[in-house]
Amino acid sequence: MSYDLIFGKTARDWSCGAHVESSAPIEITTRLQVNRLAEDTNREIVRSTNLAIRLGQNKRLPDAEKEPFKRFHKKWLAFMGSKKGRYRPEDTLALWNYRKLNERFKARFDVFAKVAATPLRKPPTPAKTTALAAFPKQVSLWTWAVPLWAGLTIAGLTWLGGISRRPT
Repeated sequence: MSYDLIFGKTARDWSCGAHVESSAPIEITTRLQVNRLAEDTNREIVRSTNLAIRLGQNKRLPDAEKEPFKRFHKKWLAFMGSKKGRYRPEDTLALWNYRKLNERFKARFDVFAKVAATPLRKPPTPAKTTALAAFPKQVSLWTWAVPLWAGLTIAGLTWLGGISRRPT
């Protein structure tokens, strides 16, 4: 249905049993009712357009969502321009199709607006010092050489003392 609306085949009858009863097009018989449907549809599309513009300015609307809506909006403006405010009962199906397609766009835009309204969490700040950061950057010779020499000296004296006590 949306493909046909965007590419210009709005006169197709979609009420061939594929829709549930609640989503069937409204039976409109008078011009006043058609005009009211056109005003409601136009009002809803204007709201969706304003939301799309706001999301686009905030860089929250991806191009994959923006381009189909642009085509839909151009078709809507062409439809509105061709009618010049004079709607006939035959336009009911086209108005109903535009309204249903707009509801789908609005639902997706609402999701993006909800995500845009959610504040971003800041990453946790790391601790000021850690165990490795507490050590100085340069280690002096005394901090590792003195214990190493002391350990080698004790090991050497123990080994030498063990040689002298051995029976030969």
